[in-house]
Amino acid sequence: MKYKIHVYVLCWNEIDILPFVVDYWKRFAEKVVVYDNGSDDGSIEFLSQYPWIEVRHYDSNGIDDMIYIKIKNNCWKESIGVADFVVVGDMDECLYSPVLESELDYMKANEMTICGPRQYAL
Repeated sequence: MKYKIHVYVLCWNEIDILPFVVDYWKRFAEKVVVYDNGSDDGSIEFLSQYPWIEVRHYDSNGIDDMIYIKIKNNCWKESIGVADFVVVGDMDECLYSPVLESELDYMKANEMTICGPRQYAL
């Protein structure tokens, strides 16, 4: 991948999907930052084996949408001037395209700053 892509995601007890998600990220992400909300299922231990994944801890004392919004609205700012593209989401959300690099080429050429996601359904 010719672009620097940083990923920021929220996590809480996601061990069952982490092997698949990490395999997916390694295809295109240069850096992944996982914001963990007190996982106790082995998620942190699993993620710690990957040097390109950084885990940051936060505590929302349960579900608190305002904390999630604050993280998602601010986490990406450290990638300004460093990454070409940034992905912000939850652990179970994926950016998928069979022609990802050509879509990123198009976005870059047209100075697009936000990619509007489309919902995927079987």
